[in-house]
Amino acid sequence: MRRGGDISFMFHRFRLSGRGALELAFQQLRAKLEGEGLFAAERKKPLPRFPLNIVLVTSRQTAALQDMLKVLRRYRFLQVSLFHVPVQGEGAAKEIADAIRLLNRQAAKRWRLI
Repeated sequence: MRRGGDISFMFHRFRLSGRGALELAFQQLRAKLEGEGLFAAERKKPLPRFPLNIVLVTSRQTAALQDMLKVLRRYRFLQVSLFHVPVQGEGAAKEIADAIRLLNRQAAKRWRLI
Protein backbone atom coordinates (compact mmCIF):
# COMPACT_ATOMS: atom_id res chain seq x y z
CA MET A 1 0.00 0.00 0.00
CA ARG A 2 1.36 3.41 -1.02
CA ARG A 3 1.46 6.29 1.49
CA GLY A 4 1.06 9.98 0.60
CA GLY A 5 -0.45 11.29 -2.53
CA ASP A 6 -0.94 14.27 -4.73
CA ILE A 7 -3.63 16.89 -4.68
CA SER A 8 -4.22 19.79 -7.01
CA PHE A 9 -6.53 22.77 -6.98
CA MET A 10 -7.94 24.79 -9.84
CA PHE A 11 -8.81 28.42 -9.13
CA HIS A 12 -11.20 30.34 -11.27
CA ARG A 13 -10.89 33.51 -9.27
CA PHE A 14 -8.44 34.69 -6.64
CA ARG A 15 -9.21 37.66 -4.41
CA LEU A 16 -7.28 39.16 -1.51
CA SER A 17 -9.29 39.95 1.58
CA GLY A 18 -8.71 41.18 5.09
CA ARG A 19 -5.26 42.44 5.96
CA GLY A 20 -3.78 41.34 2.64
CA ALA A 21 -6.18 43.55 0.68
CA LEU A 22 -5.56 46.52 2.96
CA GLU A 23 -1.79 46.09 2.75
CA LEU A 24 -1.94 45.90 -1.05
CA ALA A 25 -4.10 49.05 -1.25
CA PHE A 26 -1.74 50.87 1.13
CA GLN A 27 1.35 49.87 -0.87
CA GLN A 28 -0.29 50.93 -4.15
CA LEU A 29 -1.27 54.32 -2.72
CA ARG A 30 2.19 54.84 -1.24
CA ALA A 31 3.83 54.00 -4.59
CA LYS A 32 1.51 56.43 -6.39
CA LEU A 33 2.25 59.26 -3.94
CA GLU A 34 5.99 58.57 -4.05
CA GLY A 35 5.78 58.69 -7.84
CA GLU A 36 4.25 62.17 -7.53
CA GLY A 37 7.18 63.19 -5.33
CA LEU A 38 5.03 63.84 -2.27
CA PHE A 39 7.47 62.10 0.09
CA ALA A 40 10.55 63.86 -1.27
CA ALA A 41 12.83 65.32 1.41
CA GLU A 42 12.90 68.75 -0.25
CA ARG A 43 9.10 69.04 0.16
CA LYS A 44 9.21 68.54 3.91
CA LYS A 45 8.90 71.60 6.12
CA PRO A 46 10.46 71.65 9.57
CA LEU A 47 8.02 71.64 12.47
CA PRO A 48 8.43 74.34 15.09
CA ARG A 49 10.03 73.06 18.27
CA PHE A 50 7.38 74.69 20.47
CA PRO A 51 4.24 75.54 18.48
CA LEU A 52 1.91 78.12 19.99
CA ASN A 53 -1.14 77.42 17.83
CA ILE A 54 -2.60 74.08 16.78
CA VAL A 55 -5.62 73.50 14.58
CA LEU A 56 -7.27 70.09 14.79
CA VAL A 57 -9.06 69.13 11.58
CA THR A 58 -11.67 66.60 12.67
CA SER A 59 -15.29 66.16 13.68
CA ARG A 60 -16.66 67.47 16.96
CA GLN A 61 -18.05 64.02 17.76
CA THR A 62 -14.86 61.95 17.57
CA ALA A 63 -13.17 60.17 20.43
CA ALA A 64 -9.88 61.18 18.80
CA LEU A 65 -10.74 64.85 19.42
CA GLN A 66 -11.41 64.18 23.10
CA ASP A 67 -8.13 62.25 23.36
CA MET A 68 -6.18 65.09 21.76
CA LEU A 69 -7.80 67.72 23.99
CA LYS A 70 -6.99 65.65 27.06
CA VAL A 71 -3.31 65.46 26.06
CA LEU A 72 -3.07 69.11 24.95
CA ARG A 73 -4.53 70.36 28.25
CA ARG A 74 -1.08 69.78 29.73
CA TYR A 75 0.32 72.57 27.56
CA ARG A 76 -1.51 75.65 28.84
CA PHE A 77 0.41 77.98 26.51
CA LEU A 78 -1.12 76.37 23.39
CA GLN A 79 -4.00 77.92 21.54
CA VAL A 80 -6.04 74.99 20.20
CA SER A 81 -8.65 75.51 17.49
CA LEU A 82 -11.05 73.08 15.85
CA PHE A 83 -11.85 73.04 12.15
CA HIS A 84 -14.95 70.85 12.08
CA VAL A 85 -15.26 68.48 9.12
CA PRO A 86 -16.97 65.12 8.70
CA VAL A 87 -14.43 62.31 8.97
CA GLN A 88 -16.59 59.44 7.77
CA GLY A 89 -18.83 58.80 4.84
CA GLU A 90 -19.05 59.90 1.25
CA GLY A 91 -16.95 62.96 0.51
CA ALA A 92 -15.23 63.11 3.92
CA ALA A 93 -11.73 62.72 2.47
CA LYS A 94 -12.29 65.63 0.08
CA GLU A 95 -13.64 67.86 2.86
CA ILE A 96 -10.62 67.07 5.06
CA ALA A 97 -8.21 67.81 2.20
CA ASP A 98 -10.05 71.05 1.35
CA ALA A 99 -9.88 72.17 5.00
CA ILE A 100 -6.14 71.52 5.15
CA ARG A 101 -5.59 73.45 1.88
CA LEU A 102 -7.62 76.39 3.21
CA LEU A 103 -5.71 76.44 6.50
CA ASN A 104 -2.38 76.29 4.66
CA ARG A 105 -3.38 79.27 2.48
CA GLN A 106 -4.49 81.25 5.54
CA ALA A 107 -1.24 80.46 7.39
CA ALA A 108 0.84 81.45 4.35
CA LYS A 109 -0.93 84.83 4.16
CA ARG A 110 -0.82 85.44 7.89
CA TRP A 111 2.83 84.61 8.40
CA ARG A 112 4.07 85.25 4.85
CA LEU A 113 5.32 81.71 4.38
CA ILE A 114 5.12 81.86 0.59
